Amino acid sequence: MGIALAAALLAGFALWPGNLQRLLHRSDKKALAPSTVTADQFQKAQDFLLRSYKESNLAEAVKGFQAIPDSDPNYPLAQARLGTAYFIQYNYRRDPKLLDMAKAATARAIALNADLAAEDWRWPVSLGVNEFAQGKIPDAISDLQHGIELDGDNAVAYYDLSIAHMQSNHLDDARKDLEKSIQLDPTDRKFTALASVLLFDGKYDQSVSMQRKAIELNPNSYEAWDWLGAAYQWSGKNKDKAAQAFGKAVELEEAERAKRGRDPVLLVILANDYAAIGNSAKSLVFVRQALALAADNPQVEYTSGQIYETLSMRDRAIPLLAKALANGYGTLEFQRNPELAKLRTDPAFTSALALEMKKPLDAAPKIR
Repeated sequence: MGIALAAALLAGFALWPGNLQRLLHRSDKKALAPSTVTADQFQKAQDFLLRSYKESNLAEAVKGFQAIPDSDPNYPLAQARLGTAYFIQYNYRRDPKLLDMAKAATARAIALNADLAAEDWRWPVSLGVNEFAQGKIPDAISDLQHGIELDGDNAVAYYDLSIAHMQSNHLDDARKDLEKSIQLDPTDRKFTALASVLLFDGKYDQSVSMQRKAIELNPNSYEAWDWLGAAYQWSGKNKDKAAQAFGKAVELEEAERAKRGRDPVLLVILANDYAAIGNSAKSLVFVRQALALAADNPQVEYTSGQIYETLSMRDRAIPLLAKALANGYGTLEFQRNPELAKLRTDPAFTSALALEMKKPLDAAPKIR
C-alpha cells in the first residue's frame, strides 16, 4: 500500500483543513476574543493556519501566533493555535522537536485558562491528538471521548476518536465513530478513513465502495486512489482495477512532485505505487531518494521496506520493516496486509525484529 495507516490519517483535526476550520471558528460563551491591539495580527495568523495545505502559509501562521504577547487576553487561545500549527508542521516534516513544541504550547494554553479547559471540547480533543501522536492510545481515547461528552455533535472529535480506536485494533468502534462523523460532516478524507477500517477488517468490497465515495468528492486525491488500489490488491481479485487505481495515483503524485520534489514522504509513496504497477526502475529511483532525504523517518522506512518486498528484494526489506515496527510504526497495517504474509513468517525477519526490539527506542514518537 502506498500510504501506511498512520501517515494517511494521523493528526485528526489538525491535519485536515475542513476540520481545522471548524475548530478555529467554533466558539462558546467563554471563548476568548483578541484584544484590539492584536486583533488583526491574530486574524491574519488564523487565516494562514486555515490555508496550512501550503507550508509557507503554515510558517506565517507560526510567526503570527508567536508574536502575540503574553499580556494579551487572547494569549491562551493563541498558544492553542500555535500548538496546532506546530503539530501540522510535524506532519509535514516528522521532526520530533515540533511535536514537543506542540505539546508545550498546548500545555501553556491549558495552564493559562483552566476554566476554559474544563468546559471547552477543544482542549480534551487537542490533548487527545497530542497523546495519540506520542503513542499513548488509551489516554487519547479517554480525552477524545471526553470531548464528545462536552459536544455530542462534534464531527471532529468522532473522527479523531475513530483513528485512536483503529490504532488500538478496535475496528468496529472505529467504524461507528467514522459513520457518525460522516453523518455530521461528510468529507472525502473521512470516507477514505472508513474505507481503510473496512480494508483492515477484510471487508474489501465495502472498502472499495467507500473509497469510490471519497473519489467522487475529490477525484484529484492521490491518497484516495492509492487506498482504492490497495483494496483491490488485498482482495486478491480485480488486479486490472488495482493497476488502474495505482496508475491514477501515480499520475496525481507526479503532478505533486513537480511542486514538492524533495518531500521524502511523497517520494516514497510514489515509489510504492510505481512498484505496484510493475515499474521497478522508477520505484527504485524514488525509494533511494526518499531514504537519502529521510533515512530515519519511520514512515519512509516502513514504506521502503514494503516496496523492497514487492520487488522481491527481501534482504533489503527486512531491516527497514523491522526497525520501523520496533519503533511502533505501521503495526496494524503490517499485521493485516496479505501482501506481507510470507515475510511475516520468515525466520530472518522475526530474528531481525527481535534484535530491533532490544535496542533503545528512537527519539521519534511511537505511532501505531
